Amino acid sequence: MEKGQKLFMHIKVTGGNNDVRFGVTEGKMQSRRVGQRTVHPDSGMLMITGEKDTVYSARLTGSYSFNFSNKFSWKTTKLVEVTWHLENGATFKESFEV
Repeated sequence: MEKGQKLFMHIKVTGGNNDVRFGVTEGKMQSRRVGQRTVHPDSGMLMITGEKDTVYSARLTGSYSFNFSNKFSWKTTKLVEVTWHLENGATFKESFEV
């Protein structure tokens, strides 16, 4: 992403209580593994419940990781569906379990 470029996201979570944690890793920050995703220790992950529309603005030019964690739920997996639209770019959809 380029500095200042926006990424529009629609996130839908199903399963269990329909909740998952979400955070962003910017640039070349140190990261660690949580489940199947890489998460920066200070990412300030937020809880997403049900469906949420959000916009992320790149603070730096470079690579970004968008991280989803279900580590808090030892009983159920969650299905996460994300529609991504990059400002001045493509739209695509992805779904995965966490």
